[in-house]
Amino acid sequence: MAGSISRVVASLVLRGLADTAPEALADEAAVRAVVDGEGDGAPLGPYRRILEAAYASDGGRSLLAAGTTLRTLQHPLLFVLLNSSTPEVLIEKEARLASFFHSRHRVTIEDRSPTHLLLRHGSLADPPEPAENLASCGQHLALLEEIGCRDLRLRFPASTAPERWVLAEGSLH
Repeated sequence: MAGSISRVVASLVLRGLADTAPEALADEAAVRAVVDGEGDGAPLGPYRRILEAAYASDGGRSLLAAGTTLRTLQHPLLFVLLNSSTPEVLIEKEARLASFFHSRHRVTIEDRSPTHLLLRHGSLADPPEPAENLASCGQHLALLEEIGCRDLRLRFPASTAPERWVLAEGSLH
C-alpha cells in the first residue's frame, strides 16, 4: 500500500495506544516501520495495520482516547493549531497545514451552528479506513478541548446508531 502519514502524527497515536491498547502494538515489525525510518513520513500500510489491531481490540475506544496524547506533544505546528480562537479557525489552519501532517486526508466542516459542528474526515485519494477516522476524531476532540471547547459530546451520524452519544459528560461510551 502506497502513501504515508506524518511521523509526528503516527508517533502520537502509537504513544496513545501504548497507554490505551498496548496489545495493538504487538506487530513489532509494523511499529518499527512506523517509528523508524528516514524523513517525515511513516508508511501508511503498517500504520493502518496497527490502527486495525486497536479497532479489533476494543471497537475503537482506544483510538478515540489515544488522541489525548497530543496534550504532551511539543511541536511548532501544534502550537499554530492551538492558537485558534474557534473550532472553525482551528480547522481552517489545519487545512492550510495539511501537507505537513498527512499527504491525503483532510478534515472539513460540513455543518455548524453555535453549539454544533459536523466534521468530515475525507481523502484526496482512497477513503480513510474506519480506524483512521476514529484516530483522527480522537485527535480533534483533544484539539477542541485544548482551544477551550467544553462539555464536548460526540456521535457519528453516518453510523448504524446515529443518535448514540459516543462521548458525553466527559466519558467515552
